[in-house]
Amino acid sequence: MILKWVRRIYSFSNPHILAEVKQQNPNSVMAYVSTKTWKCLAAALREENWDILFPLIEKLDVSSRVHARQFQERLRNQGEAVEVQLGTATARGLMTPAIQLFVVHPKFEICLEHVKDPIKCFSKYAFHSSRNTYNSYMDYQAIWKPLSEMESASNAVSENESIIIEDAVLKWKTSPQKTHEGFFLLPLDKKSQWSIECDLRNSFLCIRTKIHQSQSSPFLENSQCTALMDIPSITWVAHAIITEVEETDSKEPKNLQIDFQINHMPMTNIPEAIFCERTRFTLELIPKLLPDVRKEDAISSLTKANKLVKDIAMGRKINSEGARFEIENYLPSGFSHLNNSQCKAIREALTNPFTLIQGPPGTGKTVVGVHIVYWLLKNIQQLPATNSQKKGAVLYCGPSNKSVDVVAGHLLKLQNQLRPLRVYSDQMEMLEFPYPGCNLKLSRNSKRGEKPNTELRYFSIALHHLIRKDGNPYSTQIFAFDMKIRRGDQFTGEEKKLYVWLSNYKSLFDSMLLFLVC
Repeated sequence: MILKWVRRIYSFSNPHILAEVKQQNPNSVMAYVSTKTWKCLAAALREENWDILFPLIEKLDVSSRVHARQFQERLRNQGEAVEVQLGTATARGLMTPAIQLFVVHPKFEICLEHVKDPIKCFSKYAFHSSRNTYNSYMDYQAIWKPLSEMESASNAVSENESIIIEDAVLKWKTSPQKTHEGFFLLPLDKKSQWSIECDLRNSFLCIRTKIHQSQSSPFLENSQCTALMDIPSITWVAHAIITEVEETDSKEPKNLQIDFQINHMPMTNIPEAIFCERTRFTLELIPKLLPDVRKEDAISSLTKANKLVKDIAMGRKINSEGARFEIENYLPSGFSHLNNSQCKAIREALTNPFTLIQGPPGTGKTVVGVHIVYWLLKNIQQLPATNSQKKGAVLYCGPSNKSVDVVAGHLLKLQNQLRPLRVYSDQMEMLEFPYPGCNLKLSRNSKRGEKPNTELRYFSIALHHLIRKDGNPYSTQIFAFDMKIRRGDQFTGEEKKLYVWLSNYKSLFDSMLLFLVC
């Protein structure tokens, strides 16, 4: 079994850090074998049939096996040791050992503590459950903010899109609240060179540094286990939340000052070496997901929302404004017939300012959404014309590309009447039109997830294809850039910025119906 990790690793002082981590340590007991041979080896090992096992090892191809005799001796005795660092966990009210760090390489370890319990490390557990109604906005925020922060921490860690920065210098602050706070500087040229495009203000930090035995005596002086004194080094671990990001006023080179506050520190004693100016740290930057950031912002900005949003959040009764739309008694061409519950749901949605429609899979919720979009657009077209430059439009959002593409596919039959426009995320666009360096911005989920609907591309309602269509603004420049990318030509930093700007120039197209993923 071969385990592989995909990580972005950078260093302030070692430009060859990635090559060093990729280089495997010499292993005198490693051999590559075929599946058939492996099955035979495993069967002989289970049966402890050494007469069959050792000849099989001898027959391994010379180019793939290393020191078969040493391999035999290891099989007879003990296996290879895996380096880990133990911490503590609570099980049934008792403190028990738990793996805190898994050392993959001398210069690369994985913090299993925040992987196992991201809420404890980067947030805190909520004490109150949600309610049907709330007395005030502050009451709503006090309940939902911790719940939202818990989900943000869990989703950020499970996304597994962290960035590791080695040899960072931390500056610590003294806080009147006796909390551990600090900051580090990230040069803007390094940020650009390393393609760190995530929102740093909405990110977490796993901070680690090795404390050698000579520096750890005061750190371990209260330890009850004298065996710890034989350990050459211990990795100090802390988990923090980034609180502020601002550009410094200094001249060249320009830096970002990134402030953080420690949220969780598993070790009670803090070694003095942590505050030493010569100490260098490993920072694992874990960005929050964009939907979670928007959700937290919406909760914080509830007092600035309109009356309808406030009423929905507070659980207040929403008064109907009466029949706003008249629905004609015929089906649009090519649409399927509806049952009574679907018709009722459509009328409710078109009558009330807010409607929640729910049902099990396969009950026709998507079809209902298609009809609601159609009738909304029909009624917008019937509104009296005004002198305002703003034109009425419908925005359709869904939780995934597939769900939105299904509705967009239904409405292709009415393309001439509705003028639909499908807007994909930058991640989806980069899968079809990659540019140098964009692979660092692609999440693993987008690489293995669903691709843009080819049918929508054929009918030219996908925005990233429309901007490349002849006659549209900047289509010639974008096409020239696309050809340079296909030829493998080198891009300057300014050319890359211009290409990204042109590809995202989305205000040029007039549409009545926008399809987005929320």
